[in-house]
Amino acid sequence: MKKKKTFFYKKEIIPGNYKTDYAILIFAAFVIIFSLTGISVCSQYEPYVKYVWVPILLIILSFMLMILSTFRILKRLKNVKNDKQPF
Repeated sequence: MKKKKTFFYKKEIIPGNYKTDYAILIFAAFVIIFSLTGISVCSQYEPYVKYVWVPILLIILSFMLMILSTFRILKRLKNVKNDKQPF
């Protein structure tokens, strides 16, 4: 028997739900505030000065996460504006 051929096109799969990107932005903002508090504490107490790299690393990672989420949101908004399916 011959295999039945069906022709169909799949939608582009974009990982994640569109609401999670907004949640990631809010979470990253809280992490940045927490890290700024950590930097102020590290600068006030002499024994903690050598651990200031931890909050700085958290700030850098949070900014990267915010940038990537912003690009995803803008991509989805552009797709909706052009009357395309966001998913």
